[in-house]
Amino acid sequence: MKKKGQAATELAVFGSMVMVALGLLISFANNMTEQTTLQQQAFRMALQKAYDNNGSVSYTIIKNYRGPNLFGGFKQGNRQSVSASASVLWSFGEPNEFTFYQINEDLFTIPNDKKIWNVETDANTAYNSTDIKTESNVQSSTNRQATLGDTITTRLLAEDGSVFTYTQGLDTDGRYRQSAAGTSITKGRTWATLH
Repeated sequence: MKKKGQAATELAVFGSMVMVALGLLISFANNMTEQTTLQQQAFRMALQKAYDNNGSVSYTIIKNYRGPNLFGGFKQGNRQSVSASASVLWSFGEPNEFTFYQINEDLFTIPNDKKIWNVETDANTAYNSTDIKTESNVQSSTNRQATLGDTITTRLLAEDGSVFTYTQGLDTDGRYRQSAAGTSITKGRTWATLH
């Protein structure tokens, strides 16, 4: 009996350590994939904008996304952020200069005389979940529902003191955009088992 208790304790301790390691590995792999994809996208977008505008383009992408959270609630996830920049010169004759910031799903053009030196981000997350379990003579059912609201405010600070402020919210497709600022997403699931 003593050996079974010891084995159960070791399994509980070792199992939780394995879960933490697995969570870190998944988070790291997901973040690396997002970063690589974003760097390629920033270069392609800068190249396209430089070609279209016959000039020198600086293109920066800031992306927030919901990553996996093994220890969070149902459909909670974990907000993560990656960014990438690219500069491309493509011109015939005298080049024009353009600065673009793509913050999640929205694209913003920054005036040429404004040099961005810092980016600040504030976030407000509201999460609520309910679990309802019912049993009858016929079946057992579990209804799980979660509501998530995530609003991010990004401020681009220019060298001359100008501040460009953009507020975005999490939309139903899992992406952040200005049109979804202040909204919440509700998802649910029901399981039923017949007796």
